[in-house]
Amino acid sequence: MSGKDLKLSSIIILIVAGILSWFLIGAVKPSTYPWLRISSPMYNMKISTNGEFIAFTDRAGFNLKVLETVSKNVYLVSPHMVMGSFFWSQDSCSLFYTEFSKNPIKTAKSQVQTNLKSYSCTKKGSDFIESYGDIKSFLSYAPKTKTLSIMGDGVVHQKKIVFEGEDVSDKESISWIVTQRGVYRLSKDAQSLVRMNDDDSGISSYDVTSDGEKIIWATKSSSIYVAGGGESKLVTEGIDPRWNKKGSMFVFVGKRSGLLEEYDLKIADLQGNERFLTATPGLKERFPVWYKKSKIAYTIENSTDLFMMEFKTESSSDDVALRSGYKNLPDSKKDQKPNMQDNYQEENLELDTEEPFLEEDINSNFDDEETGSEIL
Repeated sequence: MSGKDLKLSSIIILIVAGILSWFLIGAVKPSTYPWLRISSPMYNMKISTNGEFIAFTDRAGFNLKVLETVSKNVYLVSPHMVMGSFFWSQDSCSLFYTEFSKNPIKTAKSQVQTNLKSYSCTKKGSDFIESYGDIKSFLSYAPKTKTLSIMGDGVVHQKKIVFEGEDVSDKESISWIVTQRGVYRLSKDAQSLVRMNDDDSGISSYDVTSDGEKIIWATKSSSIYVAGGGESKLVTEGIDPRWNKKGSMFVFVGKRSGLLEEYDLKIADLQGNERFLTATPGLKERFPVWYKKSKIAYTIENSTDLFMMEFKTESSSDDVALRSGYKNLPDSKKDQKPNMQDNYQEENLELDTEEPFLEEDINSNFDDEETGSEIL
């Protein structure tokens, strides 16, 4: 072997060794620990206010399930398509969701039928509320006025979800309408929808603050936007954003630049400060949720494992805004679970909108489910 070839071989060996060393250093410094393993991967994870229940679907948006974080038991809520159209009520024990299925009426205008239901973690069962044949949005909720909203063909269907002992605020409250293509704010007079600006690539995931005043969403192009009473604003790049209890900062998944495609947890505030929380080379972390005080639960894409990360408060001097926000993490106080009233107050609002529902995408998922193929 010539001296030139030997030199080239040495350079290659050094490069490979450097890459392996970098990978091993990152791998032996885990900031997480395995917490639970279930029988199937978890997608679209959403946690109850008290942290006792986590709802999730499979990769295709079917098979809505609820995990009890104390007993570690998992219960099937619905085998049908739900996608991300579900949320926890403020009593932390009731889950409201919509089932999307093929409309049995062949001549109907919409090919998709939607059933609105509620699941009780106490009874371990669901109650039917109402059926629609024209739905064009996911389910949303305004906590101040206890109002559930879902958009139909030119109509926003609204219901008051009131629990025993709860008071309904008479103050103005924002109602957010989220479709597969965009985010809308329902006007204060409830007569029109205002489209929030983003990159128009479609909605990947979203989350609303506990007071309902702000919404954060990730587009399919991995841009994260925030909107409140005014216009929307691009805040960072990433996916799966989730507000903390105060709505002062959010956790999300960000992509690292480098030779390997890796996605790690990040935290950011509305002042533009952000930083990574984990370092897991070669893995794609997904769907982080705030778990009680000082912990974040999340999963790995295509994994059946649920991980728990201790949220450390140490930070550098240039991270003052985030450090002050650490004091606002959700606490572990257990809320009482009042029983839900049997009656729902309903109001339909006539609106002029031509927002399409992506029925072709949904129908293709129905077809894939019937043939047993996996949605990629």
